[in-house]
Amino acid sequence: MHITLYRKYRPKNFEEVAGQKEIVKTIKTSLRNGKTSHAYLFTGPRGVGKTTLARLIAKGVNCLENGITDEPCNRCENCLAINNGTFLDMVEIDERVVRLSQKYLPFTAEKLNDKRVTLYFEDGLKFVANCKEKEYDLILVDSTDPISVGEGLFTQEFYKDCFRILTDEGILVNQHESPYYEKYAQEMKKAHDKIKSIFPISKVYQFHQPTYASGHWLFGFASKKYNPIKDCNIEGWNKLGIKTKYYNTEIQKACFALPNYVKEKLEDYKECGINRLSIGLQVTQDKILKDIGRIHNYEQFLETYEAARDVGFRNINVDLMLGLPNQRIKDLKDSLDQIIKLHPEHISVYSLIVEEGTPIANKIQSGKLKLPSDETERNMYWYVKNTLELNGYVHYEISNFSKKGFESRHNMNCWKQKQYFGFGVSAHSYRDITRYSNTENIEEYIKNIESDKLEKNRIIQEIQKEFDMEKEYMLLGLRKIEGVKINDFKSKFVKNPIYLFRNELKRLSDEKLITVDSNTIRLTSKGINLANLVWEEFI
Repeated sequence: MHITLYRKYRPKNFEEVAGQKEIVKTIKTSLRNGKTSHAYLFTGPRGVGKTTLARLIAKGVNCLENGITDEPCNRCENCLAINNGTFLDMVEIDERVVRLSQKYLPFTAEKLNDKRVTLYFEDGLKFVANCKEKEYDLILVDSTDPISVGEGLFTQEFYKDCFRILTDEGILVNQHESPYYEKYAQEMKKAHDKIKSIFPISKVYQFHQPTYASGHWLFGFASKKYNPIKDCNIEGWNKLGIKTKYYNTEIQKACFALPNYVKEKLEDYKECGINRLSIGLQVTQDKILKDIGRIHNYEQFLETYEAARDVGFRNINVDLMLGLPNQRIKDLKDSLDQIIKLHPEHISVYSLIVEEGTPIANKIQSGKLKLPSDETERNMYWYVKNTLELNGYVHYEISNFSKKGFESRHNMNCWKQKQYFGFGVSAHSYRDITRYSNTENIEEYIKNIESDKLEKNRIIQEIQKEFDMEKEYMLLGLRKIEGVKINDFKSKFVKNPIYLFRNELKRLSDEKLITVDSNTIRLTSKGINLANLVWEEFI
């Protein structure tokens, strides 16, 4: 496991402390003479040794082998726990709960007397808010229901503080309520949505406890790095030889498999009637993703994809890109192999288009990034086409492949010049020969919806003339592998495209970019390679 440098090389005794000579001398003398103060206050910026000295004092006071000493042994249970940061801080707002548990429920509270446990009786919200960054490896939130005093432990602000004080390998586990009762289920969903918006990895697992309401309870698992299933080290756990009454690695895997009614309550998009998702992966190589300015990595894509499957999406598209800076054919092959293993219903493959003035364009112009040659890009495209077809995908549009029956209905509507509606910020629509987009301002968009003034969200982009529609129909239709059906064109425009575009079609046919038969105009293999030249005839 990765360990940050400051933790790996933190001094384990007073002699290893660099600087702070007078402070170190004072503390050592007090420990040696058994005259430590009731409290010490360390101030100063990061990196001056506040935490280091605090840990050394803790070892000096709690060393089991040498007693109170300025030379802790670094071998006993307490010293090792301090070195490893495995001490526990427990925060409870009501001290009486702890004291009564210790008195009347010793079998559950006995470990609170362990020297490695520090009890704090104060507001947990304030405690977490005042903690320094990356201080804890694990946070367990055992809260009451999200009402009254426990409400703050279900807020986004609290979860953000938890994220801040967790290490890069840190894990948050929190109560998620029971999904069995509707009111509890609503709170469970709210908590999950908040955590999901903060942590890159967010899961829910179930626990069956007869004494709980309904006997069925959920907990949230959130992490900056670790997936509870993929990163479960079964071999490592078994080597520890720890005897447990309940836990085993099979249960860990099983508890993340949720019943359908729970999945349905946790999901968002499906409740709105959305039945298809498109996820913009682009490539599986994190280095290339970073080069092109993407803010996600491959692991985050996998998390998103698996979450979509978990809540029941059975129609998912994955976007791939080729011709990217510093992308090799090997990189493309690796990306394609990984995606095929996931069995998405649809795969879109696009070439990079570099817009002037963008950060990526500037990097290419300065020589920081290098694009593959046109020949390499074409080889990439045909490799993708052949590989996907061999794996059961139908090539139905120049950039799109699908399993049978999973062609994108929206895209087909666009290419056939049919009407469609776009919902959401910046979404585009086409209706009554008019193209329009929704406002880019989310606050404005919501305000207009709430006030029933939807027309204010619409920004007209184009009102088409008939000849422009005819040219566009040809351009979009030639994107389809099946091409443009002449009879369909006649039905829509009452004109014959062979005559209407006789000059354009002749030039393209002479260049062997298209073929024309009794009812179809379509691209040739050469035309697919040089599709931009074909489309330029109809712009």
